Amino acid sequence: MYGAGHVLGVDSGRGTSYWQKDHGQYYRTLPSHNTVIPNGNADYPSHGDGTIAMQVKAVEPAFDTPASEQNLTYLTASFAHQKPKATQQRTLALVRINETSAFYFDVFRSRLSKPTSNEYHDWLYHGMADTLELEQLALTTSSVLTSKNGNMAGYDYFENEVSATTAADIHARFPLIIATDKVAMDVWVLGGEGRTVFAVDAPANRAARHNYDEKYWNKPTPTLIVRQQGEAWNRPFVSVYEPSLQSDSVKIQSVQVVAENTWRVNGKDWHALLSLKGVKLEVKINQK
Repeated sequence: MYGAGHVLGVDSGRGTSYWQKDHGQYYRTLPSHNTVIPNGNADYPSHGDGTIAMQVKAVEPAFDTPASEQNLTYLTASFAHQKPKATQQRTLALVRINETSAFYFDVFRSRLSKPTSNEYHDWLYHGMADTLELEQLALTTSSVLTSKNGNMAGYDYFENEVSATTAADIHARFPLIIATDKVAMDVWVLGGEGRTVFAVDAPANRAARHNYDEKYWNKPTPTLIVRQQGEAWNRPFVSVYEPSLQSDSVKIQSVQVVAENTWRVNGKDWHALLSLKGVKLEVKINQK
């Protein structure tokens, strides 16, 4: 995800090299990506049979078609995992309010094909940032996100794990001072029952090499993880991302559920009503 002049929601790159252990265990696998992992174990071959195939369900603007909505662009896609068998669907949108205000909107659904009593889903966001700030959460040291607890080996690359159990909404901030720029990504994740919030240091963003000064090459990647016990299809992960310059005030004041599959993002003098109707997203913007 790009904003305020930088890529702030990062893909971590290939690792040390394609032939090193960290590539096979972490950088190639889901724990290095901004995604949802069913049961902490989903994996797939990088090519051939079993590779994840994304199916586009809805897109705006449509392929090879001029945009019909000037304030909204989005894509809804579905895909499936084989081990464990799971179905996922994601809607990711860019919403523009005016010349100075815009945000990303994200709805991620995930469920096992055969539900189990110990089913869980992990939502991850890796930020190009100096640190991760979480409001109003008493985080304590934990050691849940490890292969010893049944997760895939990529989880073992997370360090300095702290966590808290909460059903409340989350507001996280990822500030970054890079070169002469002071930027930040603010992330809102709507709450839900059966959730644990984790803050960890992930391995360095190898994709940033040669794009930034060398002093940033080996910086740990602050990462937010939300684990939901039970299915995450009827109770999806809903999040909003706002990149900004630290010299500017954050434009979003709150995010709230209005009705089933309808959410409202509130600014000081505007609000955006987002409705997901099946696989199609609609937005209504009210500026005062």
